This record gives sequence, structure tokens and C-alpha cells, in this order.
Amino acid sequence: EERLRAEMPHLISIFDVRIGSGDIGVAKPDPAIFRHALEAAGAEPEASVFTDDVSAYAAAAREIGMHGFHFTGYEQFATDLRSIGLDV
Repeated sequence: EERLRAEMPHLISIFDVRIGSGDIGVAKPDPAIFRHALEAAGAEPEASVFTDDVSAYAAAAREIGMHGFHFTGYEQFATDLRSIGLDV
């Protein structure tokens, strides 16, 4: 999160909730971490975004209905967000 905040601060501002697996003691790709984030945000999976540099974790988020993106760089992440209609 700190790197994203430093390199592309306009992207960090679009997220309501940011949760790390260490914050709640659940390891990815356990679906419980995604459900926790959804509950914390009061959001439905289809209206939520998850990104990670491990593609299997992004796939796990997609399995529960979230927009899961494999993070390969900030510009690609911005492109991914635009692909689901976000204005970044």
C-alpha cells in the first residue's frame, strides 16, 4: 500500500477498505479474508476489487465473485480498473 500511495496516490483514494491478510490472521487464498473485506466495506463481491502480485490469490477472489486482478504494475492495474468502468 505504501508503494502505491507514493507512486500513484490517485489510485489509493478510490478504495474504501484496504485489508492485509496479516491484519486479520487469515492467509490468502482463504475465502475468509475476502468475505471479511466485503463485510468491512458493506459491499457485494461484484462491486469489489482485489489485487495481488500472486495470480492464484487474484483467481481466488474471482472465485467468490470479486474483480480479482493479478498485479504486474501500476499502469496495468489502472488499465484493469478502467476495464470494469472505473475512472482512474
